[in-house]
Amino acid sequence: ASAVESQLKKRITISEQAHAERIALQERQHEELRKENERISKDLVHTNKQKLLKRDVKELMDDIEQSKEELASKKEQLDALSEEKTSLLEELAAARRMQSSLEANLDVVKHERHKAESSITMHLATITQLQSSLENSIALEGKYKGEIEVLAQSVQSKDLEI
Repeated sequence: ASAVESQLKKRITISEQAHAERIALQERQHEELRKENERISKDLVHTNKQKLLKRDVKELMDDIEQSKEELASKKEQLDALSEEKTSLLEELAAARRMQSSLEANLDVVKHERHKAESSITMHLATITQLQSSLENSIALEGKYKGEIEVLAQSVQSKDLEI
């Protein structure tokens, strides 16, 4: 019985050793799988980060392209406004020149009007003097006619006397 017992103990020991080796092997395999899983998880995280970065970069590139198009459109608008501003400035300069010319012409017209008014005033004064002189002449003529008639009558009377 002791030999059977001894053999059973050997078998149990061998069986326990085999079981312990299998457990150790499973633990090593489990550890290797855990490490492999961590590595794969890190790779997945890295890959996901790269995908996110690529997506972000693509979105940024799209945004940049859209911004370029908007900038080009705004530049065209700015160029058009600049041309319009230049045109308006040229029109303003022409209007200022015209205003200056009109002001100069207005000054000339005012001066000529003043001269004409002075001349009219002088002519009116002359006409008034001539009218007064004419009235005096008419009065003198009436006086002289009366004197001439008196003289003529006097001459006639003397002729009759003679």
